[in-house]
Amino acid sequence: MWALRQPEAPVTLVLVGAGLLIGLVSSPYDMCNHMLIGWAIDEDAARHPDEPRREGMFWACNAMVQHLSQVLIGLTIAWWGASGYDTRLCPEQQPLSASRAIDYSFTLLLPALSLLGAAVSFAYPIQGARLRALEEIRRRDPAPPSSVVEPGGRGGDSTTPTA
Repeated sequence: MWALRQPEAPVTLVLVGAGLLIGLVSSPYDMCNHMLIGWAIDEDAARHPDEPRREGMFWACNAMVQHLSQVLIGLTIAWWGASGYDTRLCPEQQPLSASRAIDYSFTLLLPALSLLGAAVSFAYPIQGARLRALEEIRRRDPAPPSSVVEPGGRGGDSTTPTA
């Protein structure tokens, strides 16, 4: 961060490069997130074929995790405020403690959370032989689309209106 504070630093080039890198790295997040939930739902259906499907519970757990991220964002902003960050001041006028808190948020906290997320993703149990077995089950016995209303008016998932 010290290098970017020097007058001759190519700030625009660095910011454009960082923006492109962040966009490239985080762009598949939503797709991967929904794909993994789909596999977890398929795994549950394969393990419990005679029970009602429970997509709503998977989506509820996903929503809980996503909302916890908002809590982390709030705690980070509170940390910045506790360190002396003042929104009325220009960046150059912020106290050193506030500048360091922001620097540490992006240079230590964010990479640590990203590595944690990568470790969880690599440990995801549906891969290899188990993934191929699930794909074979899905090919043999495809589930109806979740928008189909089952007999008796029960929707296929929590977003489907009941009749």
